[in-house]
Amino acid sequence: MTMPTQEQTKEFWEGYGFEYRKRVEGEPFWKDGMVWVDQNGTIQFRCPPIDLDNLFGYAVPRFISEKCKELRCTGIQAYELLFRLWVQELIETSERLNSMMVTTYPTLALYRTLDKVPKVMEGSKKK
Repeated sequence: MTMPTQEQTKEFWEGYGFEYRKRVEGEPFWKDGMVWVDQNGTIQFRCPPIDLDNLFGYAVPRFISEKCKELRCTGIQAYELLFRLWVQELIETSERLNSMMVTTYPTLALYRTLDKVPKVMEGSKKK
């Protein structure tokens, strides 16, 4: 299993509230004049990498918020759900690779777990 492609990473972060857009006059920008804007309106010059810091900083809080609304549950219950799904994905990832866990497995497993959520949220919005 490899890390997600650049396109997969872009789609993932857009599903969690990031916007990739042309900069507005007066905003700082990167070489191509495009910026990433997170859920709080903070400008970033590059697409956030898929790592545990960013997953827990941006995607996990959104997952918890969405699950609490969807399931009408507490934050603790939503975290328990995420943890169960993450561990299940981690075990499946480890078995697919038929080897001992290494440092990237937890990141990939959490990414794969969270990657399923925006697609589900989008489907429910279309109904």
